[in-house]
Formats: sequence, structure tokens, C-alpha cells
Amino acid sequence: LHTVPEQLVRSYFDLLECQLKIYYETLYDVQEHDPDECQYLLAMVCIFALTWSFGANLDERSRGVFDVHVRGLFSGNPLPFCVVPDGGSVYDFLANVPHCK
Repeated sequence: LHTVPEQLVRSYFDLLECQLKIYYETLYDVQEHDPDECQYLLAMVCIFALTWSFGANLDERSRGVFDVHVRGLFSGNPLPFCVVPDGGSVYDFLANVPHCK
């Protein structure tokens, strides 16, 4: 499937916007929550959007390479909230926005 970088970036930001909109429209007010919780949520949503925009364009053979690459980007990260969960692949990861998990 041929795509251009602009399409992938647009898809990333569309997914990011959609997930954050769910957060703001459900039951959360950023000013009432712990800043660490908000940073954790933002990191989860960014990883999810990265996976399902740039990574969704890949064939099955390339998805394993993408999984390793994404995990490498966030391994050893000094920000404790930027962590890809162990087990499965990044394609199994879900950002549970309403519950901030």
C-alpha cells in the first residue's frame, strides 16, 4: 500500500485528537487531576496513535520489526510514564482513555 508521509502524520494526529477528545468529554477535568496521571495518559495515547497510524500501514512481516522499533524508542526512557506494556505486541496495546489505564 503506497502512502505519503503527510497521510501518515495526518492519521497520527487524527487518532491523537480522537483519543484526547474522549478524555476531555467523558469525566475528566485536567485541572482536577494529578499532572503525572495526565502525562501517563498522553504517553499512552501517543504510543497508541503511533502504532495505528504509522504501524497500521505495514504488512504482517514488517509489523514485528515495527514492534521492536517502537519498544526500542521507549526502552530506557527517563520518563517512567512512557512505557510500552510487556507481552504481546504494540498492536495489542490499548489506551483505555476513560479510565486512564
